Amino acid sequence: MRVGITVRYKLALVCALLVGAMACAKVPSNQNAPAANAGSGGGVSKAETPIDVLSKAVSAQLEVKSFRARMTTSVDGGKESTRIVECVSPDRFHITGDQDEMILAGGNVYMKTPSGEWTRLLFDPAAMINQIRDTKQLEEIRKSTDVEQAGAETVEGVPTLVYRYTMKDPFGMKSTSSCKMWVGVADSLPRKMEVEADFNKMKTRSVVTYYDYGAEIRIEPPASFKTQGGG
Repeated sequence: MRVGITVRYKLALVCALLVGAMACAKVPSNQNAPAANAGSGGGVSKAETPIDVLSKAVSAQLEVKSFRARMTTSVDGGKESTRIVECVSPDRFHITGDQDEMILAGGNVYMKTPSGEWTRLLFDPAAMINQIRDTKQLEEIRKSTDVEQAGAETVEGVPTLVYRYTMKDPFGMKSTSSCKMWVGVADSLPRKMEVEADFNKMKTRSVVTYYDYGAEIRIEPPASFKTQGGG
């Protein structure tokens, strides 16, 4: 077992948190509301500007207690990897990849080794998650993002409007991202995202499809695990 988080795993974690679009930001007042309330903030209005629609989409995700996302990522034009990300507000993630699996729960990060054992990593994701959980970032997005509408498409049967925008140094990270977001016309929820970013001198591309908003998802630490560098 290699000591320390490899670039591949840490990058996967960073991408998963970023493409979540701050969805697992804060425990909402209606956290125990049924799944039917997902996206209850209303649909896209013709009177809204593109930046208003984007902000509303982020806010709509903040109100959802859970969701799943299918994420395909490539680094420096290399082989694509696919991960399924499950998110439960405010700070629980389950990330399952082609060759890896991670759980973030209770302020800890657990990684499944190739042998099938779970290891608790000596890495605290709290600072990164707290930055994303800060709802003041909504205003930062409004200040730093230039949004334009780019047509209408259907994503897995859901009518959406498409928006292009750029972000510089999101969540205090030294990166520049070119993004596209597909927003559900009826519920204002993000349905798909494409993100091309320069991060730590690496070029990454992620395509994310969101689904199962408000689903019953449980994310718990593994029943048994070793601690990195110890028993």
